[in-house]
Amino acid sequence: MTIEFIPSLAATLLSVETRYGQPLAEAQVNAIRDKATVMVSSEQAAKIAEDRRGYKDINPKHCWQEWQLLRVQLTPRA
Repeated sequence: MTIEFIPSLAATLLSVETRYGQPLAEAQVNAIRDKATVMVSSEQAAKIAEDRRGYKDINPKHCWQEWQLLRVQLTPRA
């Protein structure tokens, strides 16, 4: 069994940061992670969801570090 963020933690952080209009602080990222909706699913179901989504979600244990790397790839450039 595994825990999945619904929607993905990466998508949630990107949405909030886009609305906020500037990079999120570490405390904000951790608060969003801590309040996010999760679902317990089988490893197989999680893999199917990841394949459909097209990317591996952020590991909540390393949320801040992984978000810093991923946001550069996901944030639209002006």
